[in-house]
Amino acid sequence: MNLHRVGEKADYLNDTAPLTSIQEIAKATHGVVSPANAVTLSGLALTISGLKDLEAGDHNFKPIFKILSGRLLDIADGHVADYFKTKSSVGEAADSIADKIAAFYAFKVFYQKAEENVIPSFFYKYAVAQNSANSFITVSSKLFGKEVHSSFSGKISTATQWAAVLSYLIADTYRYSERRPRQAKLFKALGHTAAALTIGLGSKATLEMAGNLLTSSKMINNTDRY
Repeated sequence: MNLHRVGEKADYLNDTAPLTSIQEIAKATHGVVSPANAVTLSGLALTISGLKDLEAGDHNFKPIFKILSGRLLDIADGHVADYFKTKSSVGEAADSIADKIAAFYAFKVFYQKAEENVIPSFFYKYAVAQNSANSFITVSSKLFGKEVHSSFSGKISTATQWAAVLSYLIADTYRYSERRPRQAKLFKALGHTAAALTIGLGSKATLEMAGNLLTSSKMINNTDRY
C-alpha cells in the first residue's frame, strides 16, 4: 500500500526534470489542485453518500457499493500522487482530514447499526475507542511539535476496519433483503475475521503512535534540563 506521504518538500519541488503540466498546476496552486486530491475528495463524497443511504434505511447493495468504492479511492490516492509526482503536505493533510470526516460520520451511522445488531457492539466500541486514542495522540504530538504520519499497520487496520463493517452490512442485506441465510452467515464470519485483524493491527498502530509521542516528550524534557 502506497501511503500518501511527502518528504521535506513536495515532489514537484524536488524533481530535477522539467515539470509536467499537471505538476505545474499543482505547484501554482501550492498542491491544492492535483489528480490525487480529486481522487481523495471523490472517495470522501462516495463514502458519505453511501453512509447517508444507510442512515435513510436502505437495505440493498447500493450504499455498500458506494462505501466500498469510496474506500478503494482512499487507498488509490497515494498511488495517483506518486504516479503524477504531485505528493505534497497539502495532499497528505487532505487525505488525513478526509479520513477523519468519513470516520466521524461513519461512527454516527454505525451507532444506529450497532443498536440494530447489524454491527457487533463490541467492535463498534473498540473502533470508537481506538480512533479516539489516535486523535488524542495526534493532537498531543502536534503540541510537542512532532509530525505524525500514517503508519503501514495503521492504514491496514483502517482497511480491515472498513472491510469488517462492509462484511456485516452485506450479511445484513443477504439476511433481510435477499433472504439468503447461507451467504449471510459467510459474510458475518468474514466480518468477525476482519474485526479480529482490526483489533490486532489497530492496537499495534496505536501503541506505535503512543511510543513515538513518549519518545518525543522525553527528548524535549531532556533538552529543557540544559
